[in-house]
Amino acid sequence: MARAARIRSQLGLGGTPGSPAAATVQLPGLLTMRHAPNRLLREEYRNSWGGSNVHDDLRLESTGQYVGRCTTSTLPYWLSAAMRGSVTPTTVLTTGKQWAFVQPLTEIPVPPVQQFTAYWGDADPAGGSLCAPGTVVTRIVIEGANDAAWTIRCDLMGMGVEVAAFASLTTISNETVKNLLSSIFMAGDWTALGAALATTNLAYGFTWTYDSGIAGDFTMSNSLTRTDLHRDIPETTLQLRLKWNADAQNLAVHQINNARRFIRLKNEGSIIVGGTAKNTIDIAGAYDLMTMDTVADQTDGTVRSTLDLVAVEDNGRKVEVTVINALAAL
Repeated sequence: MARAARIRSQLGLGGTPGSPAAATVQLPGLLTMRHAPNRLLREEYRNSWGGSNVHDDLRLESTGQYVGRCTTSTLPYWLSAAMRGSVTPTTVLTTGKQWAFVQPLTEIPVPPVQQFTAYWGDADPAGGSLCAPGTVVTRIVIEGANDAAWTIRCDLMGMGVEVAAFASLTTISNETVKNLLSSIFMAGDWTALGAALATTNLAYGFTWTYDSGIAGDFTMSNSLTRTDLHRDIPETTLQLRLKWNADAQNLAVHQINNARRFIRLKNEGSIIVGGTAKNTIDIAGAYDLMTMDTVADQTDGTVRSTLDLVAVEDNGRKVEVTVINALAAL
């Protein structure tokens, strides 16, 4: 029988149907996918009240999710499969590896996004494991909630499901990103954002969503799996959950006046061994303020507000995510 305590989630770089890539990293969260073919009942008359007894697979693909804590060691994998696949890290402060993911606006990165072979299942032989080659990310949702860790949910799309064995790996080193140790920065333009001081006593939490615009492209190519990827315009949204105070009221004025804000969400963790760089997640963007519920609810006598924003291009920049960790390569 399958045992929950023995569940594993792994990724391998690359892979195609029939030739999955061997797993190279074991993830701390839960990954699961399902075979989702376009399977239709064959239309035929058989002189039987039983009707047709054959289903045909007309297209093969798979869908799924990864859910877990958002960590500096795993976030580059998901961003490379959703935002841009050509990122290599630079070394900062002796041992830190800085991964800079900038949403493409005019150029086409090569590859546009990284494709993985996703593995999931029970490590016990009685449970078994499966894999989905050609897995990419269609949506990333990162959430910070009060008194909690940052979490991540990734919606996945692959090229069918196959039986495959796990690699012998240990879970990648990771640390909890604590929401209360995070900071929010706001400014009126990109330059000012770089020098802005953190706004304290304002935000309780956030939800940052990146829809990659990626979809499968199926053409007449002697294959039931996709032959390429569509890439539509990605969309990024941000919801901030705020304390209603003077800073929140200032944001309400910006929303009324349709005044753009530049916002950075940042978390710094422990120092990376051998240097002075810290494990860091830095999510920055240019946002237009769409709606604001100034009195969304109240907790412990404090009025709370919610602000919904949409990322927009401004001076050739839109959304930028920087991760610093100890990871030299995917």
